Amino acid sequence: MIAALVLAPLPAFTEGTGRRPMPMGERLTPEQEAVADYNDAVELTEKADRAEAEAAAQADAARRDKLLRKARSQYEKAIRKLQEATERKPDLVPALGQLGYAYRKTGAFEDALKAYAQALALAPGYPPVIEYRAEAHLGLGRLEESKEAYLLLYRVDRALADKLASAMRRWLEERRNAPGEVSGEALNGFEAWLSEREQVARQTTWLVPTGRDRW
Repeated sequence: MIAALVLAPLPAFTEGTGRRPMPMGERLTPEQEAVADYNDAVELTEKADRAEAEAAAQADAARRDKLLRKARSQYEKAIRKLQEATERKPDLVPALGQLGYAYRKTGAFEDALKAYAQALALAPGYPPVIEYRAEAHLGLGRLEESKEAYLLLYRVDRALADKLASAMRRWLEERRNAPGEVSGEALNGFEAWLSEREQVARQTTWLVPTGRDRW
């Protein structure tokens, strides 16, 4: 998830809520409103992520379902905030990336890819969005696109490449139980490729380009 954003001057910001009452007669600019909406959405997605993580560790099925419903509600609220942010400021790249993330977490993978495409059109090669987009491709079973993203991230940001590899491994485990439209042969080929890449990564831990200074 992309972190909270601060653009100066932003008199409406405060920790926790992302906004505070404006002095009498003053109004936020569209840019300030966009950033405030974005930061509100970051807070909502953080809450959703926590609820989702708690659900994954929950043994009680009823409690788990309740937490998952809570998480989805928070992601949907974040989507609305991010839609407002990107309407006010269409070139706000972090908001577009976060919008794709929230869409992906609700299973709206095609909508996520559209948001990621807009973000990358404005900031080509932005590593966090490349990683997010690869996970959306995974959700749609588009394995070649995900592999291409991993190889790119491996060159420019090893931390994100490792994150994507972990997501790929989780995806494989889930698909072994419910393959959907992905064939067993495709799953086997993807697992062999991933195992090979994981081995290469372990053997080259001394080469860890992060690429973060570029952004």
